[in-house]
Amino acid sequence: KNVGSRQATNLASEAVAKVTECYYNCKPLFVYACLSPELFYGSLYFLAAYPEMRPSARTWLVRAARWGVGPGFALKQVANVAQMVEAARGVDEGGVDLIL
Repeated sequence: KNVGSRQATNLASEAVAKVTECYYNCKPLFVYACLSPELFYGSLYFLAAYPEMRPSARTWLVRAARWGVGPGFALKQVANVAQMVEAARGVDEGGVDLIL
């Protein structure tokens, strides 16, 4: 039972490493993922700040936020979780010296 658990942990560890590696090594993907949350939040702010905006402009902005930067926003969150898992694993294995 313990061996299967160890194999599953190794597979998960490899998957997390692949996500992080892909995220950092593909520069266009990295830039898209980093800019997407900023543009997403900016568009939400813009929608809230200007409720009198023309309906066609609002529709365009909502679609651009949803389909243009929404996937990058989601990708950034996945990369954040992968980074957190790798950092936690490093702390758990004693690879990081904590100064308290």
